[in-house]
Amino acid sequence: MKIHVGVPWRGGDPWRERSFRYVCDHLHACGLTALPADSGDDKFSRAASRNTAVRHGASADVVFLHDADMVLPSEAYHEAAELALGTEEMVVAFRHYRPLDRATTEQVLDGADPFTATPVDVFTDFSVGGVIAITPSAYWRLGGQDERYVDWGYEDSDFARRAERLSAIHRVDHPGVHLWHEPATTEANLALFEEG
Repeated sequence: MKIHVGVPWRGGDPWRERSFRYVCDHLHACGLTALPADSGDDKFSRAASRNTAVRHGASADVVFLHDADMVLPSEAYHEAAELALGTEEMVVAFRHYRPLDRATTEQVLDGADPFTATPVDVFTDFSVGGVIAITPSAYWRLGGQDERYVDWGYEDSDFARRAERLSAIHRVDHPGVHLWHEPATTEANLALFEEG
């Protein structure tokens, strides 16, 4: 199976750059290669950069849209890819969302095991972004990401809402660890999401 891992990414924030390098190393250890994707818009758009990632992975069987601040166990990637290919539907590659605080994230970035680190909380079936697996054809059948969303926030919820209406969302039963970062401003994105 040919897998493309697209990471919406634009450098500039030293903290996020450190997390991005960590995620790339983690993916490499899982047998995958992270390929940064940036749509090139003046203001970074995770939505547009995800569309760019899928275009770059057009010849792949499965594309992972992988945030630069999430890590999953190795087996989660392989199970999610098989499920995405078999169903031709969206797969969230984890079930248990485990956000870390800043101090715990620093420990992980310094070598602590992310999957035994104590999270702020554990949310089951909560996140619809972070790491998704999907075939390119299924992605475009759902309309891709809405490029009116800029920065981060709610573009993944918008895409998931379409997936639920037009198809289905699946999950694999693994943890997804979210590395801490400063929250992004998403007021405009929230308003856009609430319109839909």
